[in-house]
Amino acid sequence: MSDLARLPVPERRGSTMVVVAVVLMFLLFAVAEVVIAHRRREAKRHAAQPVSHAEAVASAPPRAGPQIEIADRYYHPAHTWAEVRAGEIVIGSDEIAVQALGALDGIALPVRGRFVRQGEPLWTLRKKSRSLAQVSPVEGTIIDVNTGLVRNPRALHESPYGSGWVAIIRPLAPQMSLRNLLHGRLAKTWLEEVKRAIVSRFSPRLIATAQDGGKLRDGFGEMMNDAEWKAFTREYFAAD
Repeated sequence: MSDLARLPVPERRGSTMVVVAVVLMFLLFAVAEVVIAHRRREAKRHAAQPVSHAEAVASAPPRAGPQIEIADRYYHPAHTWAEVRAGEIVIGSDEIAVQALGALDGIALPVRGRFVRQGEPLWTLRKKSRSLAQVSPVEGTIIDVNTGLVRNPRALHESPYGSGWVAIIRPLAPQMSLRNLLHGRLAKTWLEEVKRAIVSRFSPRLIATAQDGGKLRDGFGEMMNDAEWKAFTREYFAAD
């Protein structure tokens, strides 16, 4: 008779349970090894496969808005921006210009084929009795104009750095034009300083609320009298 058979019934049951537990433990380890090995093979297989552009974009982390917008663009001191795209330069109005007037009533656009110099007035924003002439941030020939803004000028207010672009220019000397503009961290710091300077120069009433972190009111230009508006556009937009 075996030693297990000689044991009392309670002790025999306890020994059997220990054996079963050990067997189950080994089975779990074996299953885990199979799963881990399978996952390793799958990871190597996926790593070896080329990833399409669409898949790469879909899996990429989301881009931060304002920081990326500022990093991607060059800024003229008179509050227009330029973005290089495949040898052409897209231009538009920056957030200071957009906030000054709020949702626009109209916009006067430039014409295709016109040659424009850097700093030359090129388009005009309108809101009620206020108008704001904006200069070209770069030098070159206008090859396209966002005519959709004529039908819906508010698109510029809603998306000044996106669908609210104003024109596309084929630059004459792009590096020379871009060298005169603000870019990257310097542009971000400059924009924040301009906002603070506007409030300090004119009035704290231009701030939305303290809860908004001291942001300028949308359409703050309407809160200025005619003399203030004239001084504001002369100082910040190089207006005559």
